[in-house]
Amino acid sequence: MLAARAVLAALLTVAPAAAQDTLERGRELLARQEFTAAEAALRDVTAADPSSAAAHAGLALALLGQGRAVEAVQEGYLAVAYDPDSTEARRTYGRALVAAGRPVDAAAELETVLAAEPDDAVALEALAGAYAATQDDRAVGVYERRLTLGTEDARLHVELAQVLWARGRNESGNRVLEDAIAAFPDDARLHVVFGRALFSQDRPADAARELTAARDAGITDLAVLAVRCWALWRAGDEEGATEAFTTTLEAYPETGSLHQDFGRFLLSIGRPEPALAALQEALRLQPSQANAYLELGRAHEAVGQVEEAERAYRKALELGPQLATPHYTLGRLLMLHGDREEAKRELALYRTIYEGLAERQNEARKRAAETDLAWAELRHGDASKALELFRSLPDSPDTLLGRAGALSRLERHEEAVQVLRRAQEMQPDNPKIQIELASERARVEGQP
Repeated sequence: MLAARAVLAALLTVAPAAAQDTLERGRELLARQEFTAAEAALRDVTAADPSSAAAHAGLALALLGQGRAVEAVQEGYLAVAYDPDSTEARRTYGRALVAAGRPVDAAAELETVLAAEPDDAVALEALAGAYAATQDDRAVGVYERRLTLGTEDARLHVELAQVLWARGRNESGNRVLEDAIAAFPDDARLHVVFGRALFSQDRPADAARELTAARDAGITDLAVLAVRCWALWRAGDEEGATEAFTTTLEAYPETGSLHQDFGRFLLSIGRPEPALAALQEALRLQPSQANAYLELGRAHEAVGQVEEAERAYRKALELGPQLATPHYTLGRLLMLHGDREEAKRELALYRTIYEGLAERQNEARKRAAETDLAWAELRHGDASKALELFRSLPDSPDTLLGRAGALSRLERHEEAVQVLRRAQEMQPDNPKIQIELASERARVEGQP
């Protein structure tokens, strides 16, 4: 027994020196962002010296680098427990808490760090993110303090702008993005962020300008190019929108949703013949889309093809019996050219569905507090719980947007597209719905 204790004592005497070398190697691996190797090295340190706060803090960073936030929180907690006075330990713990969706707890740790080191750039950045996640108005000031320390990329400018936009301070957010574009002229993604924001602010001409700058700088994402098409359309630039749809379809010819949008655009500017071709191609690629048949019926009707229009409207109803508009278009067509009794029945069904939709939207407005809770859960909570909350609410553009956001967070993109299509049926020209639908379609169709 005494011999065994002597051997153990000798091992414990040697371990700290070896552990220090391994700790330094782990830190070097972290600096090179070799997170898996860093984790292995730092676990060796914690095995040899379980009370090493620095090793636990480093291990938390290695885990964060691999997206393992919950495990990082555990290691950060141990780092603080073993060395409560270490700003490194508290900073790392705070960052892990932010990543794990616990912004309130994170803020408490990071405020302690900044009380001791007011210019700690990493802590300021993490605290700004924690405040933003809880919609705390202090986020703006913390982001501004962090930016005074300098930054090598535009990410923090974008985050600050998004916080300002979320609070309805559009002009302030826009100025932040304008400053970022001036400071980082080679960052084409800034034009994408700004363009999408301007589109949501109902400034389509300005949005088109920024998205065109992004395209000219080499951005070829389908989601970006699609929003550029819509921005030019809404800005009233028929020639520009026609060119945008045409060139985008040349790059993405198998995107049925884009052919459908092109057909809608062509109908809106009084060109039903090319609209027919675009909508027929959309249905060749996506034959089960009720709204595409609805638009096809309108195109047939515009060129005087009444029988073809009736068939298309009936197909739209077959595929989307819950939709109100096909009942209206079919009823109107029959009233003009066919069976007036059936026309009356279809128009009555349209009114019934429309009134039901209006009633559900009114009910949703009455349940605004529950909607706000669902959005809060989605922003900094559990996407599965948020989805459950949104599903419990009556359908409205806002609740469907939230439901789609939760589905997207859960990587259920096809379902998100279906939900956003229902939202678009309610508000066809809602820019936020259009942007989110373009993004989700691109994910489903495997585009960048």
